[in-house]
Amino acid sequence: MKIIINHSSMIPIYEQIVEQVKALIRNGKLKENDNLPSVRSLAKELKISALTVKKAYDSLENEGFTVTIHGKGTYVTATNTELLLEEQKKELESDLERVIQKGRCYGISDEDIKKLAYTFNAFQGGTLEDVKGFCAVATTKEIAKQDYILTPGRYVGIEEQEDDGEPFEEKMKRLTSELSDMFAKSHELEEEIRRKLGAIGYELK
Repeated sequence: MKIIINHSSMIPIYEQIVEQVKALIRNGKLKENDNLPSVRSLAKELKISALTVKKAYDSLENEGFTVTIHGKGTYVTATNTELLLEEQKKELESDLERVIQKGRCYGISDEDIKKLAYTFNAFQGGTLEDVKGFCAVATTKEIAKQDYILTPGRYVGIEEQEDDGEPFEEKMKRLTSELSDMFAKSHELEEEIRRKLGAIGYELK
């Protein structure tokens, strides 16, 4: 049984043990009647207090994941499907909450996060349809044709823009005029900054 302890984590060590044992049970790596390491041996292996391991084992037993037989050891109990499902739901909710919080920190709206979740769900279910500029399903053959370069734009493409009805020549004249005005304002601002700095004894070269 491989347990990794993160001593810099804010999560108590006994809780880290509990969660990792639960994960091993959920993943089927620990099965019914499997014998967990003794409290002393696991404490020695992890270089932590035996009391910490004992607390973790007690918690697992209280939650119904293990049973301790005096003089023999601690064993994984029969799989409780409902209990495992509830644990998996809790883990999923926790993961989703972290993803949502991280997305918000990056400035992604809840609506966009929801859109990404629906897109992933559609992909998993095999119902995802390509949307120009947003998502696409690429086959291995298509990826091979691109020399296995995974730059999204090669497969997703560019979102189609609606024609605003403005003729190209007129649009270019308008845009260049607007750009010229912006440059002029930029020069005015630059001169104003130079003037104010000069007034307090600083000159820009």
